[in-house]
Amino acid sequence: WSGWGSREGRYAQRPYASFVKSMRENWAYLVEEDIAPVWVGELGAPRDPGEGDARYWEHLMMFLKKIDASFAYWAINPRKPKDGEDETYSLVGDDWETPVLDYRMKDMLELMKGMD
Repeated sequence: WSGWGSREGRYAQRPYASFVKSMRENWAYLVEEDIAPVWVGELGAPRDPGEGDARYWEHLMMFLKKIDASFAYWAINPRKPKDGEDETYSLVGDDWETPVLDYRMKDMLELMKGMD
């Protein structure tokens, strides 16, 4: 995720104001100008993020708290389907019941508090 970007560079390397500007130009204007609802799909972050992933996640969470966009997290599954390798983006343990209670869950719970 943090590797994505636009002409201005990767989102992970940008200050918050530049991140917001890009989000508004690409999709957030739809919500902010009441044109259409927006659903942000497949957002996620690893359990132990590097600096870029952490910055991207922080910026995205800050921005989503300010606008009325819905979201879906990826990935919930504890293992990758092809080889059974650990899925570091997972939100549940191998039993599919035990939640991974870390920064991601905390941030998403805060996001959901404001949803209707």
